[in-house]
Amino acid sequence: MNPYLVKVPATAMLMLAAAIASGEQPSTLTRLKLSGDLAYGEELSGVAFWQKLLVACPDEGTEFNVLQRIGDGYELLSKVDLLSDSNDEIDMEGVASDGQYLYIVGSHSLRRKKVDDEKAYEKNRKRLTNVAPHEESYGLFRITLNSDGSLKTKDAISLQDILAADEVLQPYVSIPSKENGIDAEGIAVKSGRLFVGFRGPVLRENFVPVLSFEFENVNHYQLKFVPLDGRGIRDLVAVDDGFLILAGPVGDGDASCRFYWWNGGDCIPGKDRSEGQVTLLGAVPDAAGVKPEGMCLISEDRDAWRLLMVCDGESSAKEVSVPKPQSR
Repeated sequence: MNPYLVKVPATAMLMLAAAIASGEQPSTLTRLKLSGDLAYGEELSGVAFWQKLLVACPDEGTEFNVLQRIGDGYELLSKVDLLSDSNDEIDMEGVASDGQYLYIVGSHSLRRKKVDDEKAYEKNRKRLTNVAPHEESYGLFRITLNSDGSLKTKDAISLQDILAADEVLQPYVSIPSKENGIDAEGIAVKSGRLFVGFRGPVLRENFVPVLSFEFENVNHYQLKFVPLDGRGIRDLVAVDDGFLILAGPVGDGDASCRFYWWNGGDCIPGKDRSEGQVTLLGAVPDAAGVKPEGMCLISEDRDAWRLLMVCDGESSAKEVSVPKPQSR
């Protein structure tokens, strides 16, 4: 048996043992400063390269940041407002680019209010009963930028109708995010198709849904499933032979964040078909006390993928090396 390849069904113990046996673990190469008056610079949830520019999206507000490389970091070039007529937040959770377009996905979620230590008990009880739709998050944007980082074109669609009609996902539409309800967090683009990965729901046997579709034809989507040891998808990025997945806890738990390689196939087993393949690559380095949220590919070679990563609570980025297993 290939020690690096894990097919469904599989246990976390076997996958972790395979990663340890490889002797190679992800590591931080360097930290990069993100300077300037960023929109919610410590709330970044998605990052992608647009030609020579870096786009960093926060999960607060309606603006995303466009930065240029200056020395050993990135400096703010412009801020782009996607909903200038709204005072709410888009909850931008992921961003990806195919070189022609930028794609930014909102969480498509419901919200439950958090308790507040400064409020009385009865008011906090009341807050927990308050579940509301987050309509500004029901967007998936396709964008182009000018060379100065300003907005050139913008188109938008919503995934809400297909989520509400899908026989697997529909029951989770009425559940708040972070409570195993719908929570779109990762987006990648490959061969003209978008792949939207969900932090929640995580289904029985730890299957996590991924929607695959063309922007112009969203109703003809495919729903695929990948098992991530009880974790949800925080982000995913296209690589030459599949996708890298950043996985973490669905809610407020303290489960570790990990990298996985996925070949893009549906991992639901069946004796009449070939299964998708997923491989644990190791833990996200230096993740103690922070929440890894977004990543994009800098480069890849025969031995490793080199990523740029942002974390909630840090107004900086870091370059991370993720070694490739010898075979998959």
